[in-house]
Amino acid sequence: MRYRRVLGTCTVLLLLTLAWWRGAIHAQVGDEPEAASTGMDGRGSTSEVEVGVDPDSPAVSSLTTDLPTCYQPDPASNACYINWDYISVASAPAGAMRYVTVTIGSRIRAVYRGFFQDSMIITNEMNGSGFKVPCGGFGASGDPSMGLQHSYSVVARDSDNATVGNYGSVWCPGIRLVNLPLVVKQ
Repeated sequence: MRYRRVLGTCTVLLLLTLAWWRGAIHAQVGDEPEAASTGMDGRGSTSEVEVGVDPDSPAVSSLTTDLPTCYQPDPASNACYINWDYISVASAPAGAMRYVTVTIGSRIRAVYRGFFQDSMIITNEMNGSGFKVPCGGFGASGDPSMGLQHSYSVVARDSDNATVGNYGSVWCPGIRLVNLPLVVKQ
C-alpha cells in the first residue's frame, strides 16, 4: 500500500514538473513563429516568401541563405547533419533585427537573437556540426539513390514585426538498413 502511495506521489510530482517545464519553454520562446510544415518541390529548393506581413508595414530588407547541405560523417550510422554555409539578414532602415529562427521538419532547431543591430550573419561555425537528422534508408523519399528528404524554414523578424522567410527541402544520403528478425531464446 505504501509503495502505491509513493509511486502515485512521484507520478504527480513528475507531471507537475513537466507541465512547469513546458510552460517555461513556451515563455522563453515568446512570440516566435510556429514551425510550419510546407510542401517542398525539389532538392534544396529555396525561395523568398513573406509571411504574416501587413501590406502597409515595412518589410525586412533581405534574407539570403545558401542551399543547405546534408552530410553523413559516418557511413555506417543513420545520423546526418544539416548545415548552411551562411544565413544573412538585414532589416529595413528604421528597424532592428529581433531574431532568426531555423526550423527543420516541424521542430525549431535554433533561434538567433539580435541586439539593436540592423543585420545578422550566421555562419556554419555557429551551428557546430549542424542539426542532427536521420539519414533514412535508400529510397526513403522516393529517390532510390538518396535517403530522407527534410523540409526546412529560415524565418527572420525585425522590430517592426516584419517577417520574411526562406523555405525548401534538402535530401540526405541514404544508408543501407538491415532489419534483423527478433529471435527469442527459450
